Parts: sequence; structure tokens; C-alpha cells
Amino acid sequence: MLIAELTLSTAILKRALATAPEVTVSLDQQYTRDTDTSLLQIQATGDGLTAFDTALPDDPTVADAALLGEDDGWRQYRLTLSPAGDDASTYHMRTELDAVLLDAEATTDGWTLRLQFPDRASVSAYRQRCVDAGISFRLHRLYEKSPHGRTQYGLTAPQEAVLTAAFEAGYFEVPRRCSLADIGDELGISGQATSERLRRGLQTLLRSTLSEQNSPEEVAAQPTRDAETPDRPAD
Repeated sequence: MLIAELTLSTAILKRALATAPEVTVSLDQQYTRDTDTSLLQIQATGDGLTAFDTALPDDPTVADAALLGEDDGWRQYRLTLSPAGDDASTYHMRTELDAVLLDAEATTDGWTLRLQFPDRASVSAYRQRCVDAGISFRLHRLYEKSPHGRTQYGLTAPQEAVLTAAFEAGYFEVPRRCSLADIGDELGISGQATSERLRRGLQTLLRSTLSEQNSPEEVAAQPTRDAETPDRPAD
């Protein structure tokens, strides 16, 4: 499997973000209804949220915007894309090429995506489809996952899952927006197992990115205890 990190310049939310340039949008999920209407669930953070909220109804790529929740510094929305928004979306391109969206974030500079592709041919095909649709495509990085499901940083799939869940839920923010128990509930494991997996994942990530003790290849070769550590109550 190949992981591609890239930026697309699409029209989706371009006008709303231009009105509030300090706002960053994170995509939680994208899906379609039986009517083929595309919907996005997003979280907007940063200064200028009121301006962003006011600009959403006037954005040509948005047919409807529903506020799902808000707190100091963030707002969550469910957006229904307009026909223009559907045309600017690469959702159908990705699904047809068996590409999996890992995360997506939008600013005034465009949408930065991290996608998992089955092979290089599908990456090339996705790029060509974007170009044909008039969507600017800029590739930043392309790297492989190891055969055992580890990323280039040596993380196991469970470690990557818990780190991703913690990051997206706001565990690393100040103040924290969730607890280890909340993350464990999302992943179906105990809070203690979540804590252990999170600490091992952070240790692996820091070792491979900041420490000179191990190369990424050496980190990837190290054994993991994720599958062997049973859930147990905290001491």
C-alpha cells in the first residue's frame, strides 16, 4: 500500500475560507445519500469562526449547512454539497480507484489530503483525473506501508489508530477535549489499554523521528506487544 500526501486546489469551501482566512477545516467524514447527494461532516477551528459561519450559506459549493456542535474555538457542521460542490469533489474518483482517505484539512491554500492507494498506477490515475477536472494537484510525499501494516515510522496499525483517534478527538489540545476512556470507548478497548498503546505509539514515533538511536527500518523491525497485551484494570 502507498500513502500519498498531497494538496488539491478545489472550489470546495474556497469562498467561505477566503472570508475567514485564519480558520482551518478538518474533514471528519464524507458520504452520500441514496439521492447521490454528497455530505461532509467537518470541524472548523481558529479565529474568525463567526465570519466563516456567516459565509457558508453564500459559498457556491454548499447547498445546506447544519451546525452540529460548538465550543470555545471550534464548530462542527454537516454540509450538503451543491452540484458545483459535487463537481469539485474527488470523492467518486477516490472510491473508483480504491483509495482510502486517511485525513483531510483545508485552509485558504487548499485541501491537504493523506490518502492510501493500492499501487502507483492508481496514484497516477487519480492525479490525471484531478488534472482533467481542472483541479490543481501537488504531491508532497509518497511512501509505502510495510508488509506488516507498519507505517514508515514503525507504528503498528493499532498504535496508528489510537494516535489518530486521540489527535482527532482533541486529546493533545490544551485543555484536553476528551479522556483516555473516551478514546478507548471509540476503539472498543479499555482506558488502561488505550493508555499503554498510546504511550508505546508515542515512544515509537519519537524514536523514529527525533532520536538517532534507531533508523525507521530498525524501528519497523522491532517487535510489538499490542496484540499480546490483554485489557486489564488499572493498578
